[in-house]
Amino acid sequence: MPRDLKTDFSDAPVLKFGDIAAASTAQLDMMRAGKKTATSAPLRDYEETGAALPEVGQTLLVQGLDGTLALALRITGVTVKKFLDVPEAQARAEGMGSRDAWISARRAEIGKAGGWSAFMEMVFCTFEVVGDAA
Repeated sequence: MPRDLKTDFSDAPVLKFGDIAAASTAQLDMMRAGKKTATSAPLRDYEETGAALPEVGQTLLVQGLDGTLALALRITGVTVKKFLDVPEAQARAEGMGSRDAWISARRAEIGKAGGWSAFMEMVFCTFEVVGDAA
């Protein structure tokens, strides 16, 4: 049975995965299937916006590109490390298949959004799905 995520998790911050519909849908599908249990972002993104880093135990709501709430995620781990220090397990948990695939994809994506460096600090989060609006 679908859940009313905004009611169940009224204080949770809302975020989006992907910047085009196909990528967003694919990421939501991977999360639902348990094939994507982690994510990462440059630390500078948090610093530039003043956003707080995710915290273990925190719940986040994920919406599709159309703004519809899709999932509720509970953060299970947060680490900050250099881009090239990502371990194989983290890359696989992000649904990338391998560390090399993760490096290639994330380098291109981050490069388009403000510049990339092998030594830039990244925020790595692991999560579990705790609610699904579908």
